Amino acid sequence: KIGSDERTRYKLDDSVSGVLVLGVEAGGLAAKNGLRRGDVITALNGVAVETSQDVAKIIKAAKKKGQSTIPILLSRANGARFMPFRLK
Repeated sequence: KIGSDERTRYKLDDSVSGVLVLGVEAGGLAAKNGLRRGDVITALNGVAVETSQDVAKIIKAAKKKGQSTIPILLSRANGARFMPFRLK
């Protein structure tokens, strides 16, 4: 759950829920897909997420099925957007 300190720091509305990106590893999947600190992942591959474990589980399952890209619903300070999330 996103705490009030994080909501204030990243200017997140109380209605936004999901997984808050607190850091992005250089060269990692998040960086390659343009995610940045303060983004909130609300859904991945059509499934709502609440924990980082949810995100990891969905990515692992999609890779196992041979998918190379899945949709991500991302909330930023300027609104929500769907984007392709490349798995490689």
